[in-house]
Amino acid sequence: MSEKILLDVKKSSTVTTLNNAHTAIEGFTEVFERLSNVCALNSLRPDIAALSLRGRILLLRLPDFLGPAVQEIFAAKPEVVNVELLDLSTSETIACWCLQFGDATKYIVQLPVGMLMHAAVDYTEGASMFSCLDVAVCAGDYVASGKIVLDEEDIFDAQAASMCSTSYIERSDEEWAEAWAVTAAAGSPRPWYNSIWENDEGQLELGLASFCD
Repeated sequence: MSEKILLDVKKSSTVTTLNNAHTAIEGFTEVFERLSNVCALNSLRPDIAALSLRGRILLLRLPDFLGPAVQEIFAAKPEVVNVELLDLSTSETIACWCLQFGDATKYIVQLPVGMLMHAAVDYTEGASMFSCLDVAVCAGDYVASGKIVLDEEDIFDAQAASMCSTSYIERSDEEWAEAWAVTAAAGSPRPWYNSIWENDEGQLELGLASFCD
């Protein structure tokens, strides 16, 4: 990962059950059902995925075992980083939440940073780039929901990181050969996508399959 930028977002949240969320959180049932349907159509795991409805709500779905930690996940500040694919063909700008629980295992939840921008930012001429975003984090029977405030600095930091991700880096033949070998062993240049992947440092990376509507 490249140098990290910490988004200084402001948050407030509450925790409820999945059943209650359908009646208590505006837009939750719609975004939950749409995410379930699109994952079914694409043969993807719905519990490592995200969907945003522009200007309404962003839903992050995580595996059941993270249920007791949904409020901690919601409260954590995301970092914006550029992550290289294993084959070094390109890099992606993501917002990631680094979490560590009682068993000392470190989890890295990854979301394309554009998802935050899509859900929160109004790009019409003259609109303010100060945005309040409704977010729900669902894992198992637990749902943490609330608002995330993104200001202009957060948005510009994310855009700057995204532009840097396109920078060309010269590679040696040895580096390319090693990258291809690593990719072949992992079975994909993005083995963390819609999956739980253990990296070389023993951290578990969860790359959320992401959709916008």
